[in-house]
Amino acid sequence: MMTQSSSVDALFPEQSVVAICPLNWGLGHASRCIPLIHLALKKGNEVIIASDGQALVWLKREFPQLKFYELPSYNVSYPYTSIVLNAVSNFYRITSAIFAERKMMETIIRKEKIHFLLSDNRYGLQTVHCKTAFMCHQMHIYHPKKWLSKCINLVHQFFLKRSKSILIPDFEQEPGLAGLLSHQMPLSIRKRAFYTGPLTNLKIETAPNPSGILILLSGPEPQRTLLEDKLIDLFENTGEVDKITLIRGTEKPLLKTPAFRKIIDLASSELVNQAINESKAIICRSGYSTIMDLHNYQGKILYIPTPGQTEQEYLSQLHADGNKVFQVNQSELNEKHLEELLNQ
Repeated sequence: MMTQSSSVDALFPEQSVVAICPLNWGLGHASRCIPLIHLALKKGNEVIIASDGQALVWLKREFPQLKFYELPSYNVSYPYTSIVLNAVSNFYRITSAIFAERKMMETIIRKEKIHFLLSDNRYGLQTVHCKTAFMCHQMHIYHPKKWLSKCINLVHQFFLKRSKSILIPDFEQEPGLAGLLSHQMPLSIRKRAFYTGPLTNLKIETAPNPSGILILLSGPEPQRTLLEDKLIDLFENTGEVDKITLIRGTEKPLLKTPAFRKIIDLASSELVNQAINESKAIICRSGYSTIMDLHNYQGKILYIPTPGQTEQEYLSQLHADGNKVFQVNQSELNEKHLEELLNQ
């Protein structure tokens, strides 16, 4: 297995055409692709970005000079707290999107003469027409029910085994940031995988006098909106809304606008970086890209995993230390948790 010392740099060609294709699942996959986009550009490549939804909108703002293609959306949603029900409800949409994006990407590859394609969790982009790599932090998909975990991983690893190169955005030494998710895998996959180290475009440098609380939202609907509404109601009950900055991660209109210090719909990397550095505490989902971004953050963090997303439940428990990092389920979140952050 290669490590980051072997350099991700070796995967990318020079003076060629590179496609980078992140999954639209909140903004996490898009944000962790930014360092790789910069790397590809640094090597003199023409970079093409293919994605959909908010991820595509956000990356267009980050890189207005690049060429973009819109791929079919997976339309993943988490309406249930049960991973089984969510999996069943999403299965047809995801499968249809995989076949559709494969067909579309083949056309784009021929049209743009793409030499190298990096897919971040888009399963339909394996091709024989150019060199490819697949990026994923979950070599093992966790679920507390072992029989279900085994079934899910059989499907997941079927796709992983089709990839000649697999990038894992984590430290090689266990537990890293993703624990068993990024370190437990069969030998057939381990042979073609290498660790890039955490991928983040942010520079965490706490301001001299950080203040207030940052709510950093992203992720699939309807759970993003449900958490946003709940946090607004709870903070209004505390009477200290003027201490709150909300980065919503969507351009969907707010039905009710709270008197927060600041509200930003879809923030640039620069604005997110500034808001993190100026905040004394952060409330957010425990998505893996967020965990990479906040790895060196010195303030307090309250992780609220997306209901039914066992990966986030596992990661929030892995990182919660009861001192600086805390976690609470969305259904159990109450004013007491927020007051503890406000009064620290």
